[in-house]
Amino acid sequence: MNSNEIIFSLNFQEKIIVSLKDPLTLVGWNDNEPILLLYNNNTITLANSPIYFNIKDFQNLLKKALNNELLLDKTIILDIGFIFNEYYYKASQIPTGNLQKQNPLLIEKYHLWEAHENKASYVTWIYNNHDENIIFEVTPSYPYFYCDKKKEPSYISYEKWITTYKPYFIAELSHATAQQWLDQAEYIVKTVDDNIIRWKKK
Repeated sequence: MNSNEIIFSLNFQEKIIVSLKDPLTLVGWNDNEPILLLYNNNTITLANSPIYFNIKDFQNLLKKALNNELLLDKTIILDIGFIFNEYYYKASQIPTGNLQKQNPLLIEKYHLWEAHENKASYVTWIYNNHDENIIFEVTPSYPYFYCDKKKEPSYISYEKWITTYKPYFIAELSHATAQQWLDQAEYIVKTVDDNIIRWKKK
């Protein structure tokens, strides 16, 4: 087990792991560290860009969800990941010079992370559902948006791919769990900020 891991637990088997190579006191703003989801004996990568900014985004959405500020728009009746894929599929059919004509995506404010791994893509969301519960959800993203299908040996058409669409993971967070996660996220952000201040003084 990595002694530098930071764990955001849902329960004994389901958890988010920030996999740090070094102690948090050695992490800076631009250090890339993976954020992993463990569930049902599976491990997937939720984010693999600078940890500081990913955790700041996590902190921001958790705070909003705890204040019930991420209520799903009343017009959203389909799964959030399905809407995401349909939107970007339509956008991929628009000539590049006309992309600005695509209407803004209604669900962007619930978007947390996105990662690509082994020909798969994952998108993470936090929102308050129509019952005002806090939802943490991970959904698949079509991996061949904007690609040259002739150069992709595993290519599958969007029309075929979307017929098997379903979310990877959905969890309802208690306010206690969300608050604990927020406290941990704030600690990570503050520690990295303190690291930068300390290094600048040297």
